[in-house]
Amino acid sequence: GRDITPAVIDDVIRDYWVDLDRVILEGHSMGGTGSWNLGVHHPDRFAAIAPVCGNADRRAWDAWKPVKRRVRYEVPPRFAELRNFLLDSVDPVTYAGNLLALPALAAHGAQDDTVPVANSRNMADALKTLGCPVVYREFENVRHWGFPNDFYTTRWNWMLAQRRNPAPERVRYKTATLRHDGAYWARIVRFIEPLKFAEIDARHLGE
Repeated sequence: GRDITPAVIDDVIRDYWVDLDRVILEGHSMGGTGSWNLGVHHPDRFAAIAPVCGNADRRAWDAWKPVKRRVRYEVPPRFAELRNFLLDSVDPVTYAGNLLALPALAAHGAQDDTVPVANSRNMADALKTLGCPVVYREFENVRHWGFPNDFYTTRWNWMLAQRRNPAPERVRYKTATLRHDGAYWARIVRFIEPLKFAEIDARHLGE
């Protein structure tokens, strides 16, 4: 079936006048997590994303101070590859390269005691390494809430200035399932190996 959120967006577009080049995805906490997830799987739907305090990389939890509360399970070696694939497949950081043409403005409080700040740090680092457009702001004395008002003003101004690029010259896309089969003008039609990611990195060379 279809992802729920894109289907909801389609319903809104059907009923209201919407500028398709100015649809912006933003959210805080679970909304930030959703912004990362929807952004990496549907980058061609949005002009920009602005996740705040969102989950993006499960490894951020491994070094977190309250980690002692977690129950750890040993995985038999024969299942390790499958386990790692399944865990990676739900991490937005795995698909960071999909945001090559989708600007992101991310923020996190350095003292966050609900969602580890390493989620945003790791995602921002991955995006920068891959040449994706990202602005990351970290607030030293902020926890999960309490961001200064001027940040929200700056954030809104940034979001409202963005415009979607409907046909970028270069498209990079990675997926674990054909449910998410591509973006813009590039599509993945089959997997060569089971339990492996499919990836495409293509340039439009003109007519």
